[in-house]
Amino acid sequence: MNTGRVLLDILVLLVAAKVAAEMAERVRLPAVLGEIIAGVIIGPSALGLVKPSEVLAVLGELGVILLLVQVGMETDLRELGRVGKSSLSVAVVGVVIPFFGGWAGATALGHSGTAAVFVGAALTATSVGITARVFGDLRALATTEARIVLGAAVADDVLGLVILTVVSRIATEGSVSVAAVAGVVAVAVGFLVLSSLAGTVAAPKLFRTLHRLSRSNGTLLALALAFALGFAELASAAKLAPIVGAFVAGVALGRTHQSDRIGRELLPLTHVFVPVFFLQIGIEADLKAMLRPSVLGLAAVLGVIGVVGKVVAGWVAPRSTDRLLIGIGMIPRGEVGLIFASIGLRLGVFDSDLYAAILLVVLATTVVTPPILRLRMESLRRKASVLTADEHAPPGGWIGVDEGEIVLRGRPPYEQTLPLALRVADLVTDAAPSPGLLDWFATRPDQRLVFDDTTRRGLWRLFRDGDPRSWRFLEVTGVLADALPEMSEALERRRHDATQLDPAGNLRWPLVERLVQPDNDTRLATEYKRLDHPERVLLAALALDATDQGVDSSSIAMGLCARLGVSPAGDAAISSLVSKPELLRAAAARPTQLGQNHVLQLASHLGSEESARASYVLGVVLGPMEQWEREALDELLDRLLPLVSGDVVEQRRQVARRLCQTRDAQERVDHAPRAYILAVDAASVARQAQLVDPLPRRGEVRLKIRPVDDVTSVVDVAGRDQKGFLAAITRALAVENLDVVDATIATWGDGGVVDSFIVRHSSAPSAERVRVAVEQALRRPGKVSVSAGTVLRFDDEASPWHTRCSIEAPDRAGLLADLTASFASVGVSVHSARIRTHSGYAFDEFALSSRGGCKLTDADRVALVKAIGIEIPDAQSAHAMETK
Repeated sequence: MNTGRVLLDILVLLVAAKVAAEMAERVRLPAVLGEIIAGVIIGPSALGLVKPSEVLAVLGELGVILLLVQVGMETDLRELGRVGKSSLSVAVVGVVIPFFGGWAGATALGHSGTAAVFVGAALTATSVGITARVFGDLRALATTEARIVLGAAVADDVLGLVILTVVSRIATEGSVSVAAVAGVVAVAVGFLVLSSLAGTVAAPKLFRTLHRLSRSNGTLLALALAFALGFAELASAAKLAPIVGAFVAGVALGRTHQSDRIGRELLPLTHVFVPVFFLQIGIEADLKAMLRPSVLGLAAVLGVIGVVGKVVAGWVAPRSTDRLLIGIGMIPRGEVGLIFASIGLRLGVFDSDLYAAILLVVLATTVVTPPILRLRMESLRRKASVLTADEHAPPGGWIGVDEGEIVLRGRPPYEQTLPLALRVADLVTDAAPSPGLLDWFATRPDQRLVFDDTTRRGLWRLFRDGDPRSWRFLEVTGVLADALPEMSEALERRRHDATQLDPAGNLRWPLVERLVQPDNDTRLATEYKRLDHPERVLLAALALDATDQGVDSSSIAMGLCARLGVSPAGDAAISSLVSKPELLRAAAARPTQLGQNHVLQLASHLGSEESARASYVLGVVLGPMEQWEREALDELLDRLLPLVSGDVVEQRRQVARRLCQTRDAQERVDHAPRAYILAVDAASVARQAQLVDPLPRRGEVRLKIRPVDDVTSVVDVAGRDQKGFLAAITRALAVENLDVVDATIATWGDGGVVDSFIVRHSSAPSAERVRVAVEQALRRPGKVSVSAGTVLRFDDEASPWHTRCSIEAPDRAGLLADLTASFASVGVSVHSARIRTHSGYAFDEFALSSRGGCKLTDADRVALVKAIGIEIPDAQSAHAMETK
């Protein structure tokens, strides 16, 4: 065996499978169809990139075993017994007529008895997956017809496995007597029954024990696969097809408590090996044979027999149903028909012509069924749309509950679709919808469903009282896709997410559930009730719930707001919440963020009690927190509420205006940044506004020092904003042995800037001397020299506007000056600073923004780290929260 050749074949197979599947999905065709066509293209019939081989056969066999395990896990034999006489009758007729019709047709065309029997068997199957998908796309999955077809398709699979066992024995042993056939059927049925009983009894206990004892992540997956292979070997030992054992193993695994996890962990394997099986079918097909007139004629004859047999089966369904729709739904052969064809070829029963004909029949029925089914469904809807609706609702309303079943009273106008759907979704938590009710929803015309005040209230109520069954009802009836497509698309994405281990979790909105059902969280419930617009937080939570796999939460929020008729103010509030959902939570998780300056900045950003409470509520429901984190978040809200209640900013601004002695200073107060007004007291605002007017010339500063006590003073420096302004001041303060404790910065649109510092000193500083030192520093920028051992941490979550940069470094004179000079050298602006020292280390924290006034980009971080003099291996390390 040429290992290199095998690896190359696998490479080509995997790439071809996924490219073909992606292309097929985009044109709304089954992925299996694309994979077969890809197999023909890369096989000997076309490009010749891959040839049939023993390795390919083994991989394909493993793929078909995994496929049957998956089918078995999705098959509930008890549910099959409950689908009723209709589904079982359709299944039996849909197996018998195609089987004998195929056998008769192949015999009449001159094929051997064994080949004719295999042809008949290949025509018996019905694809559950393809039919379910088409009904789902037509939002008719809940109709009586769809449920009959799906039940019959599952029964077809079970009957088909029995038939496969019989015809495989005939193929390997030649012609057999009636008694021998009866014996084979008895063995097959007995194996299915006994092994299913044994498996469903033993598997739950076995895998419960394995789950308890296993420590390795892959143990459960490996042993589940071994379990399936073991049952396949048992079937082979009983002279049955191995896939019969794989199906039984799947049924047994589906009954275990770990079935969800097993199914999800097996899914990646099926994504790899099952396409190999379908590619193998295409590779083994002879394209020239498929195009020969004799093969096309044979395929046409068998196709007609197969289609007629399934359509006739629909006529044994109840008269109250659309029998033609049921018959059309039974047509596609899909995966199981392909399994029959490949086994027939492997056993030497089919020649290339017969195999090609069967393959064409399977492909044709798979392709033609969706559009025909769609046309029939649209025809039924047109007929239903012309029926006269009742003018008035009966006493008690259109919807009622009768003996645990939700029934439709009368024939409502289709304008009632959305309110009735929300009402049923509310009731479906305790009762089952009747067939007549489901059929009415299935026949409604395709149209966008628009919310009004009544339906909006119904939706809020459903978020509070509904459960996964509610959302499943809205989904299968197509109401969710027509009313809130963002939610419908989120559910569709979840179904394809292999990391989602809980199927019911696909139909849950966890943030919304925590919001409307706060359990024992009294503070959360209280703050939520105090909101004037609780629906805004709910929609923000819903948008975040629907955000996954790279989808933008802001676009989802915008879509939801547009469909629900949210006001522009509400739209802006929801967008703000969605863009910064962890704002308060992140700030509270960092003790330094609870300082007065940071709280004032948050208050300035939030602006109202409503915004503060909404951000708090959303932060709580985002997920569990440690007790200290929750206490800090509660404390942060308590500090914010007094600041945002009423117009604190305007009150402080008015006090500062009255303290100003000139009109220019009053105007500067009027235009001072909101965050600055909140950060300092009114007297300081007035004092600093007067200091900055008139604006000093560039390179000059105006400076005042106000003693606080013997060792502490406030230094106010006013000037024109320029690169390195803050760095020059901090360097001058360091030269004068003034230790900066805190800093506040205000910048006006005309370029005026005031930097205010609280400094410690051993002796009273001279204002003139410090002013001269600042102006000298502005003219002669110093060199940056940051000590080794400096640690940087970047944080974008704790502030709505700025990137928080925390710096730890061995303390020394001039450290702050060097840090601010580094900021200036890369064009990073400093908006506030917090300076602390402990045990010989400086712990400095800065609020930074880029040249455009936004949070720092990756490039800004890299440049800053390099400017400070910290060696980093690449740009990626600078993006981390902690950079050393």
